[in-house]
Amino acid sequence: MPYAPTQIALVAFSSLASLLKASTLPAVPHAWPPVFRMVLQRHFADETPSRIIDIYYDLHNGRNLEINRADANNPNTHIVDHWQNTTVYYYDLNSTECKVKQVGVGLLRPNWMQHGQYVGQKTIAGHSCHAWSRGIAPKQFAGKNYTGPFAWYYADVETGSMIGEKFFNGAQDVVLEWHVGDHVASTDFPPPTACFKGGKGPSILTESASGTHFYI
Repeated sequence: MPYAPTQIALVAFSSLASLLKASTLPAVPHAWPPVFRMVLQRHFADETPSRIIDIYYDLHNGRNLEINRADANNPNTHIVDHWQNTTVYYYDLNSTECKVKQVGVGLLRPNWMQHGQYVGQKTIAGHSCHAWSRGIAPKQFAGKNYTGPFAWYYADVETGSMIGEKFFNGAQDVVLEWHVGDHVASTDFPPPTACFKGGKGPSILTESASGTHFYI
């Protein structure tokens, strides 16, 4: 049975609307390279002053090294050394003291943000960004009453480059620099011997990088 002109017009309009909607959806954000250094400015949810942080991400060696630079408010360079087997070492550079935690989660996957839920556009550090939310925050960190995402990821609308991220605890990072391929050796910024039982332990790589744990 032939369609009436009004029916044809409605079908055409519906198809055009669907195409226009599809064309305005953002592209999937870029995956991280397997090895890079990223310089961030981290803003905290409370009144704590922001801090400049170097992130060395090394997927091949199973290490995510976070270097919190010393500044006027923080006289010591603080290291958060996160390994793939879920071990994290917390220590100040050139210190003999160390805190060790088994956090139960490994590194973020390089494409962790590509499976997020698109939540619209947001202006971050003067950039118009697409935003995605991703994951569920671990209860041991977020508390039993928190039910929101683990993180939000922001990518520049024009270039797709990562501009920043925000975490469930309110900390928000803004990317200042991005250096693909920059890495540190497994023996760089080593945890003090106090991190290991009895004051000694196997090499850092043997002790920490084994395992296939990823968070999201």
